[in-house]
Amino acid sequence: LKYSDKAVKSVPKPVTNISEHLKSPLSIEQFIQKVMDHILVTHNDAVLYEFSEEDLNAIQKIRDEKYATWEWNFGRSPNYILKKEIKTGRGNLEMNLEVEKGIIKKVKINIDFFNEKNISDMENALINIPHEESRIREALGRYPIEEYLSGITADDLVNGMF
Repeated sequence: LKYSDKAVKSVPKPVTNISEHLKSPLSIEQFIQKVMDHILVTHNDAVLYEFSEEDLNAIQKIRDEKYATWEWNFGRSPNYILKKEIKTGRGNLEMNLEVEKGIIKKVKINIDFFNEKNISDMENALINIPHEESRIREALGRYPIEEYLSGITADDLVNGMF
């Protein structure tokens, strides 16, 4: 239904594929070589550097410890509000999430059909967990979804959050 955030809006610019501007097709490796050749020819002080095994290990360590973490990839993301409605075999299910730095802060599940148990238990279980499928499934795993939302599967519920 709706997704809103506080991220800085980018200025739209035309984008094309590089392949549309080439006289003949190039593989990625050939294209990289052409770019490298151009740099070496146009910059007299440029030299080609070969990574050592030590360099590669240091790069891998930084990748693993910093850039491959949930905190780096999601925890620094802008705050956002997600409103999504999905149609299920039982009726419509609307998910409303407020997410701050990748963590779910508010949840409201609206349905247009009768349910057996109060769904506020499930809503509360999602507060303060990462907006990440595996963590959401883990939090909801403690609840027999069918007892709270008759005719709705865990997949239906999770799909409504992404």
